[in-house]
Amino acid sequence: MSCFTDPTRLKATDPGKVEGNPVFLYHDLINDNKLEVTELKNRYRAGTVGDVEVKERLFDVHQRLFAPMKKRREELLGNLEEVKQILSEGASKASSFADQTLAEVYETIGMKNKLNS
Repeated sequence: MSCFTDPTRLKATDPGKVEGNPVFLYHDLINDNKLEVTELKNRYRAGTVGDVEVKERLFDVHQRLFAPMKKRREELLGNLEEVKQILSEGASKASSFADQTLAEVYETIGMKNKLNS
């Protein structure tokens, strides 16, 4: 709730600036209800909605959007063997990708030799 909004807006009834307001940037980014975003922006500009309500709506959207990831995290916390397996597979894929990328770099810059082939 301490997120920066419009510093020139002293009261909820004062017209507010949406442009550059991080709360509305986040709404634009993660709120899939574009009608709600438009309505909040119009009300904010008109001074008919306060920062608290706009932030609470953003919090609700955030909770809804990230609920599946939160659930998955809780599942993984209960199964550390699966986490180890996922990390091991990821490290193997990353290593293979890095080896391929380095080979391409060496080839491109003409440094292919016995040590890096």
